Parts: sequence; C-alpha cells; structure tokens
Amino acid sequence: MTPRRLTILFLTAALIVPCAVFAQGPPDGPRGGQGNAIRELLPPPGYLQLTEAQQETVRAMAEELRAAVEPIREAERAAREALRAALESDTPDATEIGNLTLEVRGLAGQLRAEMEAFGDAFRGILDADQQVKWDNFRELRRLSQRGGDGGPRGKAMRRLHR
Repeated sequence: MTPRRLTILFLTAALIVPCAVFAQGPPDGPRGGQGNAIRELLPPPGYLQLTEAQQETVRAMAEELRAAVEPIREAERAAREALRAALESDTPDATEIGNLTLEVRGLAGQLRAEMEAFGDAFRGILDADQQVKWDNFRELRRLSQRGGDGGPRGKAMRRLHR
C-alpha cells in the first residue's frame, strides 16, 4: 500500500470513527483517576461491540493492570516530586537531577510496557473483526500521540473519548 493510500485510509478512519462514537452518546460513569488511564487505552464503549463474556474478561484484566501499575505510578510520582524539589533547591546538584530524571524515565517506560502488555492481551480476547478495529484504533492513537495534543490528530482522539 502506498503512503498516500495509507494517509487516505487513516484520515477516513479519523473522520468515520468519531462520527460513530458521537452517535452512541457519552460513556457512563465519572472520568478521572486510574480508570481514566485505562479508559484511554481502550476504544469508546460500543466501538468493538464486545460480548458480555469479553466485557467481564476486560474488567478482570483492567483490575490486574491497576494492581500492576499502582506501585509504579506511586514511585513515579515520588520521583517527580523529588526531581521538582532538586530543581528548585538553592544549590541544584546536576548528578542528583540527572539520576532522578533517569529514574522518572525508567518508571515511565515500565508504565508504557504494562500498558502495551495490556493492549496485546486485550487483542487476544477479540475475534478477527474486532482485532481489525482494535488495530486501527491503536494506530490512530499512536498517530495522535505523535502529532501532539494541539494538532488535528490529537483533537480527534480527544473527541473520540468524550
């Protein structure tokens, strides 16, 4: 497939997916907390048309993910606070700042790895049609992250999750 056709495919998906999502209405439940991070990993409710059994499996997987990432998030939060304090100190120590920066990046990498593992496991419970939709969603999300929040791709993903 040529780059131009890929671009047209993704732009079409970027236009069709939000329209389908808006037709379904907003998701139930409050936004925020770690549930929000997991919700951002997954497509909007109804997009994949999960069966009841699949929904139960996803709930269990989400609980496992929460348990796995909670200690990492706490460690990352503490490392960020320590980094902020080191940067704002009267006599900043470059070595300490460098070590804390590496620690924050390492913890962020661990979080990314956990999220990717969740995404791969999630794909494993889907049928063939759902996997195609899932792969398209992940690619759209990847492109939106690369484009940043301010660009049209980032805005499309924010609208997708309203």
